[in-house]
Amino acid sequence: MLDIIEQFQKDATLLKRNVDSVEELKRWLEGNKRAKEYDYDKLEAIKLNDFYIIEGRRWFDKVNGNTYHSVKVFKNNEVIGDVSFEYGYDDAYVQTAYVLLSKNDDNFKDMDHYEIETIFRNNRDKLYRTVSDVQRKKDL
Repeated sequence: MLDIIEQFQKDATLLKRNVDSVEELKRWLEGNKRAKEYDYDKLEAIKLNDFYIIEGRRWFDKVNGNTYHSVKVFKNNEVIGDVSFEYGYDDAYVQTAYVLLSKNDDNFKDMDHYEIETIFRNNRDKLYRTVSDVQRKKDL
């Protein structure tokens, strides 16, 4: 708990805010993702036997200024999930893929994207991510 309070004080200092109340600390803890306890030793010990491919495509809507993406997730060259049209720019396709993995794959059942990213970071040879920018919406 002391580490969390120290992090809170650092964040408050960065935001140039004075934080004195315990209630404000509680609100910060409830809204802060870092307050969730992860068992990183357990996550780092997971070794994957399967190979995953995340294939993303992005399309920029010039009229409205929005970026959309589609994503397919493969496990051992078989599609385990896909999303054909979703709002999100830059690497948002990875976040969408992680949601698909947490719903459709037993290795990642009910995990959030922080946990999945940690597992893939320690199993770099088991994940291939690719993305391409397409010119037309129907190419998604």
